[in-house]
Formats: sequence, C-alpha cells, structure tokens
Amino acid sequence: MFLSLAHYVNLTYDDSIIWARKSTGLHPRLCSNLRWLIASLVAIGHLNEARHYAQALLEVNPRFCLSAYGKWCPLKEELRNELLDRLHVAGLPE
Repeated sequence: MFLSLAHYVNLTYDDSIIWARKSTGLHPRLCSNLRWLIASLVAIGHLNEARHYAQALLEVNPRFCLSAYGKWCPLKEELRNELLDRLHVAGLPE
C-alpha cells in the first residue's frame, strides 16, 4: 500500500496501480489501499474499474464520505483536492 501511495504522489499511476493491486490481493478490505487504487485508475481513465473498487470500498466502509476524509487526509492541499476529485469521479459520496 505504501508503494502505491508513493507512486501516486510521484504521478506514476501505472506503478501505483500495480502495487495497489498486489496489496488488494493480500488485503482486499484495506480502505487506504483502495483509495490509492481508485484515484490512480481515474487518473489514467479507467473509470469503470475505479467505480468497481469504489463500491468495494463502500462495502467495507459504508459510512465513508469525502468531506470527512478530506479533513484528515495528510496530503498537501493541491494533491489532496485532486485526490478527492478523483475519488468523487469514481462515485464515492461527498
């Protein structure tokens, strides 16, 4: 999951997806990993797959919402806003 995060922040989304998928294979209910996977998939235009994982995240955490997550997300403002926008595009609720 941390390698996925590192690649996401480095804008190497294909590598972020590779590591997030590996992590998902080991821990399919790890919400933090699902967020990086979803955002990376949106970044490269794989919206259907991103929406699939967004639904998986909501199954694990049905009360997830972007407004609450955005308050404690540790990223710098510009990167955080981009992440939140991508998660929203995938269908995660405000």
